[in-house]
Amino acid sequence: LWGKISIIVVQKYFNLILVLSDVAMIIIALVLAWYLRFETSVFGNVGNSGWGFFYYMVPLIVIVPMYLLLYNIFGLYKPQRINTLISEIGDIIKANFTGLIMLTTLLFLIGAVNYSRYVLIAFVTLSTIFTIIERMTLRSTLRVIRSKGFNMKNVLVIGGGELGLKFARRVDENSYVGYNIVGFLDDNLEKGH
Repeated sequence: LWGKISIIVVQKYFNLILVLSDVAMIIIALVLAWYLRFETSVFGNVGNSGWGFFYYMVPLIVIVPMYLLLYNIFGLYKPQRINTLISEIGDIIKANFTGLIMLTTLLFLIGAVNYSRYVLIAFVTLSTIFTIIERMTLRSTLRVIRSKGFNMKNVLVIGGGELGLKFARRVDENSYVGYNIVGFLDDNLEKGH
């Protein structure tokens, strides 16, 4: 019972930290996109906007919940123990570009057609890169934690035949996923094996 409760509690706090980190990445990406567009010459001399910083930050009221919802829809808040990093990166890219399409459509519908397209492109690029770096850092941190025996899930393998043993070897070879084989359940094995 304690192991089950602790995993549930840890997952709850972990998801909260993940959501807060995602919010920070989204905000930082938009602020940096605005800065690159209006305070540097990264995009060349493409003119200035009559609107200030505040005008470009107001959409965060919509962007943050929209992106968090998209991240949830694309499964980015589900445990990623068995998903590959490439799969997670693909989901991040899909969520961010879906968000760009939705945001562009929304800005058009409310008549904010003068919102800088450079800011939008820089934002989606930066938010994608920052979120990927955040998730890679998280995976590395979890690998270190799991290598010390923490954040492990105990697994009882059903079947001690060739397939069950093959599964157990794969889990042992990939210890970073955080599974600990505690035994086999098979009616053909002697007790204690």
